[in-house]
Amino acid sequence: MNDSLAIILILILVLLISLVGWLVIRQISWNRLKNVVGLVNLDAAEFQKEVADLSGKILIDVREVAEVQQGYIPGATHIPVGQIAERLNEVPKDRKVLLYCRGGVRSGKAGKVLLENGYTKVAHLSGGINVWTGPVKKD
Repeated sequence: MNDSLAIILILILVLLISLVGWLVIRQISWNRLKNVVGLVNLDAAEFQKEVADLSGKILIDVREVAEVQQGYIPGATHIPVGQIAERLNEVPKDRKVLLYCRGGVRSGKAGKVLLENGYTKVAHLSGGINVWTGPVKKD
């Protein structure tokens, strides 16, 4: 086997190992979120019904700025997941909180933070905006 082919095979092996590692970590994170007591996991259809009437609710996009610029669900307030604990004053405790991100992991983490801080009506979009079929707004 020549050196070029050996290098290509090693690179492919490294990429496969990295991919498997990423998938395992993502699955572990997702499984932990399923066990968050009080966090309601909504599928796309259920979430869309909730978003159709936001009275008594707050919709929060927990993605990063660059992701939001690609499009967001109309009516959403943007609070990145890393800032949620510092910005609790922007999230009323008397309203139902609807959270979403790109794939559902970060919104679950944000939901956990809210629940740990006394929020009782918290739900998130399982699968994130990736599974959303409703309207998306771009500024």
